[in-house]
Amino acid sequence: MKKTITSSLLAAALSATTGHAAITYVDATTANTTFGDGSAFAPIGGADTDGHWGSRTVFGNGGEIYTSRADEDSPELRTTISGLTAGTYNAYAFYWVAGWVDGNDPTGNNQWDFAAGLASGNTSEYLWNEGTQTQASDFAGTVMVEEGNRRLFMIDLGNVAVDGSGELAIYIDDNPGNDDRTWYDGVGYQTVPEPSSAALIGLGGLSLILRRRK
Repeated sequence: MKKTITSSLLAAALSATTGHAAITYVDATTANTTFGDGSAFAPIGGADTDGHWGSRTVFGNGGEIYTSRADEDSPELRTTISGLTAGTYNAYAFYWVAGWVDGNDPTGNNQWDFAAGLASGNTSEYLWNEGTQTQASDFAGTVMVEEGNRRLFMIDLGNVAVDGSGELAIYIDDNPGNDDRTWYDGVGYQTVPEPSSAALIGLGGLSLILRRRK
């Protein structure tokens, strides 16, 4: 019986300390996105040109995505999330992958790639399948995760501390040298809760039981 109670308290405590809120999606726009150095960003409408991000205005969340062709080396971007309360957050970046036909994985140049990070000049490059395919249930609110033969993928960038400025900057890049394009849609965040009262009570009760059993 004691073992069962101990296990139950431990499970409850761990559950209370590891719970996460849903992801809040933030669409990338020219209002919150600049070049990596903070200078104004102005994508080229329609066609992509080497050294520049293109804009496709009938796709993705918010009706616009930023694109880089396979043969381009586009500059780093910075999308800033504002209005956050100081604390710890999990950060995400979102991109599209094409070529989903009859449930099969994409092949050839439909394997769209991506690069993202939490510091300028320190983005990591990801092949299409090194991200995670999103589900509608991942998000707090309505986010489009499927469009035609395309699927929305995410990169989990890990935890980041947000200070009193309330701003979280996420850096985006293409994957130059690879033979696939990049379709960038937006970023997201998820609160990382402090240990709750229930967790602290559970851990305290567990500690008391363990002391009594010694």
